[in-house]
Amino acid sequence: MLKAGNACNRPVEWSETLYGFHLMYRKKALPSNDFRRCLFEANSDFTMNLDRLKHILKNQPAAIPPLIICLVALLFRMIYLSELRHSPLFYFPQVDADTYVHLAYQIADGSFFTTNSLSFYQAPLYPFVLAFIFKTVSSDLFWIHLLQFILGTINCVLIYSLGKACFNKSFGVLSGLLASVYWTFIYFEGELLLPTAAIFLDLCFLILFIGYLKKRTIHYAIFSGLLLGLSAIARPNILLFGWLACPLLMLLPSSAIFQKPGSLAAKANFTRIFFFLVSSMIVIAPVTIYNYSVEKSFVLISHNGGLNFYIGNSSPAERTLDIRPGEEWEIFTATPKLENLSIEFTGAQFSGYWYRKSLDWFRQHPSEFIINMAKKAIQFFHAYEFKRNLDIYFFKAHYSKLLAFPFIGFSLIGPLGLLGMFITRRNDLRQLVLIAFVLFYALSVIIFFVTSRYRLPVVPILIIFASSAIVHLVDQFKKREIRWKSLVLLALAACFVNIDFCHFKPDPAKCIASEAESWYYIGRALGERAENEISFDRKTAGYDEAISTMQKSVALDSGFAYPITFIGIYKIDIVKLLLKDLLTANLNSNEYQPLFGKAMTLLQESEAHFRQAHTSDPRLTSPLYNLCLALYYRNIVEFNNPALPGECVRTNIINRCDEIEQITSTLLNGNDFKKFDKFIQLREKARFQKMEIKQ
Repeated sequence: MLKAGNACNRPVEWSETLYGFHLMYRKKALPSNDFRRCLFEANSDFTMNLDRLKHILKNQPAAIPPLIICLVALLFRMIYLSELRHSPLFYFPQVDADTYVHLAYQIADGSFFTTNSLSFYQAPLYPFVLAFIFKTVSSDLFWIHLLQFILGTINCVLIYSLGKACFNKSFGVLSGLLASVYWTFIYFEGELLLPTAAIFLDLCFLILFIGYLKKRTIHYAIFSGLLLGLSAIARPNILLFGWLACPLLMLLPSSAIFQKPGSLAAKANFTRIFFFLVSSMIVIAPVTIYNYSVEKSFVLISHNGGLNFYIGNSSPAERTLDIRPGEEWEIFTATPKLENLSIEFTGAQFSGYWYRKSLDWFRQHPSEFIINMAKKAIQFFHAYEFKRNLDIYFFKAHYSKLLAFPFIGFSLIGPLGLLGMFITRRNDLRQLVLIAFVLFYALSVIIFFVTSRYRLPVVPILIIFASSAIVHLVDQFKKREIRWKSLVLLALAACFVNIDFCHFKPDPAKCIASEAESWYYIGRALGERAENEISFDRKTAGYDEAISTMQKSVALDSGFAYPITFIGIYKIDIVKLLLKDLLTANLNSNEYQPLFGKAMTLLQESEAHFRQAHTSDPRLTSPLYNLCLALYYRNIVEFNNPALPGECVRTNIINRCDEIEQITSTLLNGNDFKKFDKFIQLREKARFQKMEIKQ
């Protein structure tokens, strides 16, 4: 317990002081006079700090706009954070977010460096940042979410700064406020995914790069290069802009677009371009060196580029974009190995395989390839937020009342941003940089495939251009000099962005399938939460909730094998808990039988679920493997149930063991390399059961 004197003199926040003395007063640790004195001092400190803040704002009015933007952005983000905590995915993320978190845990505990034998599959910066937070702050995912919302708030202030630097203060303020209420920013800041960090790094890089164009010093060239490299190891496609567009922009003078290559000004910039490029390479080099050290082949940052290129540029009949994460995805990505059983693929070879396969399709169908690229270019600027794994609109509707309000989205920012890009002054190099960023970054996404979160880093720049369009239109209205050309361009841009000419939006059948998939992910999160419970009752209640959620998924899509399989898995998990009670608890014969009966019923139901899942999708091995597990546990329950006749039990167990051996032998012949050990172990257990019952 702190002494009264130390507590009063301690330099702490007024709220902490107030709360601490409130607790000590209730515990009679302080006399009431001391409490009142300390409360007065804390209140005086708060008043003094408030006066100091007022004095700063009065003498530095430039601090008011970013402060207002920060407060508005933070307010909405804290409201959304309070809502998001009720989502099962908050502590149990799924798909790509789950991959990032698990990789971060492996990096944090050091196991990644001892077990990994391939180059980075994805750009490594984000999982390394998560690992650093896990090591230094906490492994509680609440803090990751909170820090991302704070980073999102900072992004709004950076958008203000960039708008102010490229246009003027009023443009910056409007840009920052629009960013504060852009709903897709808020949504992705709540996901344990890369976009928020990528936007932060891109904005920092652009601010420094524009600072270089103004100052033209080597220091700015070096620091902007370092930021480019850092952004690249978060999202490598920034390099198309950084290594191709930026050197060309650095050759241009600040006051004009074109400069003759042989001029003195252009030659003077070559040294700075050299330092800029080398600085970016210095940051990327450790990643490249690590990749080479583990697989002795060149991979600049990550080796998923070839696969992503094929997903976006393959035969439409393959529908690679619709492949669901999970075993279906594993089967798809195992194609190189299954086609070349004698080759141990490195990351570089894996990526090269998919690039070659996609280029083969291009050579055979060049016109389809070009049309596909054109469609993706239109799709990039479409108002619909295209999902990657998780359906944005589903989670927006089910887990947030805040986002149900008509916040600003791409349907408004897209047309205004395109208009702003068109009417901007072409002789201002700062604005030319922003236009180049939009075009080159868009191209880097269109080359692969378009989704909402891949497009998101371009949105801050479109918001700045949207602000310029708004100011432009308002000025024309005030002067009563409305130019029909601007209105016509805005109308055309609105049609281009909002009308679905190419039928990009999912049809009703796809919407239902997407909703079924969303309920499945919620069910998975609930199941993982149940696994982490300690008490029997909370575990079983959690599994029951997960099962009922999976049933919602099956009700929407009866052919969706994943939730059908997991309903059976969760029922087996409940049986495991019952078996543990049966083996450890001191129960009389009357108490045993209801537990045996419940276990038998659950196992019979799970067996039926696994057979149904296998019928729905015969390619999947998990329904068959879990069917074998259900048969194995059913043998255990029947063998230990004294109410069943012995000869009948013996015959049933032998038949089930024969079925387990047959299924596992078939699976082992299917070249599923990752699951060899599991199949062999289960087959040996069945053989042991069979031998034991015969004896």
